[in-house]
Amino acid sequence: MRSSIAFGKAVASIAALALFLSAPGWSQDQGMIGGLVTDPTGAVVANAKVIVANRQRGFTRETTSNAEGEYSVAKVPIGDYEITAEAAGFQKLLRTGIKLMVGQTIRVDLQLSVGEVTQEVTVTGNVDIVTQSGAVSSVITESQVMNLNLNGRNWMSLTTLVPGVAPMNENNFNPVRAGFGSSQLIVSFSGSRVNDSNVEVDGGNINNEPGGGRNNVIFPVVDSIAEFNIATSTYGADVGKRPGAAIQIATKSGTTSFHGTAYEFVRNDKMDANNFFLNRQINPIGGKPFKQPLKWNIFGYNLGGPVTIPGIYNTDRTKTFFFWSQSWTRFREGTVLSGNVPSQRMRQGDFSECDTASPNYNAVVASGCRLPIDPDTKLPFPGNQVPIDPNAAAMLNGLIPLPNNGPVGYISAPSLPNDWRQENIRIDQNIGNNTRLFGRYTQEKHNYNYTNGNYDAAVSRTDFPTKAAVVNFSHGFSPNLLNEFVASFASVHINFDAIATSSSPAGSIRKPSNWTATTIFAANATNAQAQVLPVLNVSGGVPFSANPNTSLDKVKSRHASLNLKDNIIYHVSRHTLKFGVFFLDWHSYGYNGGNAPQGTYTFNGTGALTTGNGLADMYLGRITQYSEATGVVGGVPEGGWGTYRGRMKDFETYFQDDWNVSRRLTLNLGLRYARRGPWHEGSNPTRDSGFIPEQYDASREAQLNIRSFFIPGTGHNYTTHGNGLVPCGENGIPVGCLTTYNKSIQPRFGFAYDMGGAHKMVIRGGYGIFTDTGFSRSPGAVLAYGPPPYGQAPTVFDIQGYTTPRTGLLGPTGFRAFPMEGIRPKIHQFNLTIERELPGNNIVSVAYVGSRSRDLDRDSDINQIPLNAGTKNVPALAGTTGCDAAGNCDVQDIMINARRSSAFFVPFRGYTVMQWVTNSASASYNSLQVNYRKRMGHGLSFQAAYTWSHAIDDSSDGAFLTGVDDWNDLSRWRGNSEFDRRHILQINYVYELPFFKGSGNKFLKNGLGGWQLSGITSFFSGIPINFVCNHSGNRNGIGKSMKCNTVGDFGISKSVEAHPVFGPTLRWFDPSTIAMANLSQFRADNAPGMFGTMGRNTLHGPGRNNWDIALMKNFSLFEGSTLQFRLETYNTFNHTQYQGIQAGCGGTTPYGAPCTGAQNVGNGMVTSAWAPRQVQLGLKFMF
Repeated sequence: MRSSIAFGKAVASIAALALFLSAPGWSQDQGMIGGLVTDPTGAVVANAKVIVANRQRGFTRETTSNAEGEYSVAKVPIGDYEITAEAAGFQKLLRTGIKLMVGQTIRVDLQLSVGEVTQEVTVTGNVDIVTQSGAVSSVITESQVMNLNLNGRNWMSLTTLVPGVAPMNENNFNPVRAGFGSSQLIVSFSGSRVNDSNVEVDGGNINNEPGGGRNNVIFPVVDSIAEFNIATSTYGADVGKRPGAAIQIATKSGTTSFHGTAYEFVRNDKMDANNFFLNRQINPIGGKPFKQPLKWNIFGYNLGGPVTIPGIYNTDRTKTFFFWSQSWTRFREGTVLSGNVPSQRMRQGDFSECDTASPNYNAVVASGCRLPIDPDTKLPFPGNQVPIDPNAAAMLNGLIPLPNNGPVGYISAPSLPNDWRQENIRIDQNIGNNTRLFGRYTQEKHNYNYTNGNYDAAVSRTDFPTKAAVVNFSHGFSPNLLNEFVASFASVHINFDAIATSSSPAGSIRKPSNWTATTIFAANATNAQAQVLPVLNVSGGVPFSANPNTSLDKVKSRHASLNLKDNIIYHVSRHTLKFGVFFLDWHSYGYNGGNAPQGTYTFNGTGALTTGNGLADMYLGRITQYSEATGVVGGVPEGGWGTYRGRMKDFETYFQDDWNVSRRLTLNLGLRYARRGPWHEGSNPTRDSGFIPEQYDASREAQLNIRSFFIPGTGHNYTTHGNGLVPCGENGIPVGCLTTYNKSIQPRFGFAYDMGGAHKMVIRGGYGIFTDTGFSRSPGAVLAYGPPPYGQAPTVFDIQGYTTPRTGLLGPTGFRAFPMEGIRPKIHQFNLTIERELPGNNIVSVAYVGSRSRDLDRDSDINQIPLNAGTKNVPALAGTTGCDAAGNCDVQDIMINARRSSAFFVPFRGYTVMQWVTNSASASYNSLQVNYRKRMGHGLSFQAAYTWSHAIDDSSDGAFLTGVDDWNDLSRWRGNSEFDRRHILQINYVYELPFFKGSGNKFLKNGLGGWQLSGITSFFSGIPINFVCNHSGNRNGIGKSMKCNTVGDFGISKSVEAHPVFGPTLRWFDPSTIAMANLSQFRADNAPGMFGTMGRNTLHGPGRNNWDIALMKNFSLFEGSTLQFRLETYNTFNHTQYQGIQAGCGGTTPYGAPCTGAQNVGNGMVTSAWAPRQVQLGLKFMF
């Protein structure tokens, strides 16, 4: 309701302004125009005066052709241009209809006719063939931005419209989420990793380092975007700083006339079809298919124009301009939670419903319930009544909701808030013909709540205020020398709180005033981050499993970056020379990963000191396990979460020469150099730690007890430095435990050859080396999980009573570290492109685009149990299964049968997985990329982008372990990339329907005409499926997972089979062609077929056939204003597009047996589908 009122007010306000203001379109920054001035014979004309003018922006720049006849005008706003040229003895030439797009360099040659300069010749026409660059790039135009239907109004979905783009999340972009989340750009561009892109808005960096283009601090609103450029391969040295796509977004600005828009878009589940699998359930809950509730409103407005004071300032409207926009999103989506909770009697400590001899017996409650036994008397409690400790009562009433679906059933579909707002202001100033200044400031606030665990009594509330600003100043010192300075700032604050909902019986999840439970660390008794109720796990002997999670509370993180750029452009002879520097200073303040400082309680009814009933154990305080975390400063617990202060500095410089060798041939010669300092922790003293394997001595490490926890006083553990753990920045260890990489030299080469000299057919190509920042070595990937000591999370077992003093035991932990040599990834890119202009405003390009990547980040586990591990002496395990009385243990037997933790047998005892980040991964990419474009003509613009590609690597994402089972032979896991899609066809179009378009009858033209059709049609082949064949109770001989065996003709084999839940269902592959590994293959003996014969990513899943279509009706109102109604549909024909596949072997499948039968019901079948038809309604008022 509020959104509708706001929309109405915005429409009324802007409509009132429109009565007095006129409104042509608007345009944006920045590009470059150049060319050759000749006479009718083709001879060059020197010293010709050339004026480039954008009348809507009040922008004019004058230059002269040099001795070679060349002229060039750099860093000019994008938009519609006219160019005049005049010289003595020639008629004045006026060239109109020139469209400059963001990031483009276009060549406009000017041929003068002999005559008097007072005579004028007018030539109309644009140049669309790229003749000045060998880069592979595409422009998403303003028409596409404004007229294509975008689910959720997310500009990122437009990035999939260009060749070479392989999306991972399929255009199903959800509401925006600052810094991270489902609005991320999870896309591979021409074989690059999904973290490797860079996004700039108006020349200012908006990436939340180090996540690259998928993590953006701000989210530009569609209606504030003019257009954007996507460069995907072999772009020039003046573009950095990552090897993936360079995305340059230009926002709208004011023009010489006022213009504005007000809009609202609405989605509601009542207009949508239902999910395929929800509709197919044979026995749905409640007797009818569930439909997920949804309400979604997007509304806002914008206004732009000149800043003028009549008769006093800017009276000609050519100096100062503004553009203001404001937008809101309100998203509500119900998520169904269902399960069991304690009955009303159980909540009072009365377990008589579980007693068959009691008149209160209830078969539903009794299912899975064990009568609690008093652990002191070993007898049932009198009357089955268990006393309830006040601490237990607080957790019960705060975290576990009341039953609402039978005696123990609970079902809820909470509609949690997800709200977003943005304000954006831009000011442009033309200081003179040669000096220009503009600045933009954007702020956003995003709040959303989400559930943790299986109940909704406690939810996590997040708050994301973000800011971004950019200032751009350019000055032309002479017609051939220009300098541009850009300063930008971006920051995001991320705040987490745990809050109670109406489902909490107590209405609060804070520890009450009568809370008396003991903490392990005294600091957590008062620390603000530990005052929420503990994380809770209750199971065993009860008809439910409760795991309410209070998650993060009072936790904050901050990320900010300052970016400075300076570019010099000098045009001399046939050369356009570019020099520049780039500086990034990134700061981060946040929390380290770990356990909860408020404590985590586990009650599972096992052990001699318990009641046999997990809930009764909670009531009495018979605690199976308790853990608690704290940050540590200088070896002293500080309570709460551990913190870090991340820092990184990046300095880069470049030189670029765009050399017009002849009228047909242009060469792009460039060199970029980057000196990236290490990601490091910036506190004083630093909290950075590293690990040097050569300094580790197993005899000095603390011993482990039978539960694999440290035995106090028996040696070193990770709470202090030593035995391989070193503080960074001390004793000769470099800052961040990583040397600065000084060898990032990146040559770039490109060419463009105009075959006929008429700008109709061009051959382009290029080669370049690109380096990456190294995401795996960033604070986000390292410090949060990095080498201790940064915090502790000890565990205590078998506690009797909440007030019992606790001294916890520390167990082995994992961490992330890397060699100190700061190598950076290197990506070699190359392309060869032929582009041809065809009659009828059509352009087609065919390109081979490829890359070879070396030294990519990749995790390896240096603490993996060695192959062929035989017997190892472990005194703590003496006499246990797999070990003799002296403690000599059969490592393979214990690992394969999962008898003990692998911590006893790893090379670095005291640690679990040690993720060792090395630059040892490689990748290759080959593709055919075809792009067909039809410029707007006869009311139709059309684009089709087809890509055939093959992406191969041995690690698709170096930041996290990828499930590789043996790090000793990584070449075994070389295969299809996780983002490998062989075929991608994307079609988009905008068509102004001709009905009554030319009618002279205003009523017919306005009432029945004005219809517009647009859409995006997508055909994708699938991405690879990951198969796992783990056997219940078993691991392989190094304690990791297993692959399957392939049998016979393994591959895609479609059929329709009966599914017990969904009825007839598509089966994607024949499960009899995969099998559980033989028991002998579980042994880590390096024999053929070890750990399963199946390779990595060997089978591709289902693709997509998706049509998104929009129908729009434009109503002309008063002069220059339009009211537009939009009916937008996604998956318009409600075509079922399958997604997930059940792939692998059930854990009880016999060794060596096919993955079929009762243990593998549904194997090979599809398990999920992409969204069904969705409908979005929109209303826009424009003037």
